[in-house]
Amino acid sequence: MVRHRLHQRGRALSHELPLIARGVGDVIRRSKAWLQSLLGPKKGEQLWNFAHGRDDRKLKFNPQRKSIGTDVNWGIRFTEEAEVKEFLGRLSKELSERLATANQQYVP
Repeated sequence: MVRHRLHQRGRALSHELPLIARGVGDVIRRSKAWLQSLLGPKKGEQLWNFAHGRDDRKLKFNPQRKSIGTDVNWGIRFTEEAEVKEFLGRLSKELSERLATANQQYVP
């Protein structure tokens, strides 16, 4: 596993780790104190725990949606203004139905 693919650790952290820590295996071989000296007490301990299969965060079941949207293939070409209006009407209706299903309202 390469450095930028460490679970829950993005590219920013991969730049903080020296080149000798290329993956989880390298992190496992190091001490918690070593990681904490490089990354700080909290981040170092968290990464060390993750590398050793420890994660005390609570699981979230059915978390509340933060957004609702629709997908659009932007390859669509319109030749008439009426087609644009019809398309936007269908798109708005679909989004409205999704909001209703999720029991949410549009708030500008």
